[in-house]
Amino acid sequence: MSGTGSWRAPFQSALRVVTFIVCHMLVAVVLIAATRVITIALAKEGDPKLFDEIPIRYFFDAMDVLILLGLIVATGLTMWKLARE
Repeated sequence: MSGTGSWRAPFQSALRVVTFIVCHMLVAVVLIAATRVITIALAKEGDPKLFDEIPIRYFFDAMDVLILLGLIVATGLTMWKLARE
């Protein structure tokens, strides 16, 4: 009976990795959708500018990039840690 658990370990590890990837992707989608909604609302207001120079939408575009980069790094580190277990 001890031999049956040994073949399950790689599948359980893979399932944990896939679960973490899916969770991180869902968080990224929710955050990016929220910033998109705010960006659309700002566009309807006439594209306001910070100090009459920099359009505020630039900050939301930068937030999208930072969210994606941050979650890619976090997902990669989590996958690395889980794969080593």
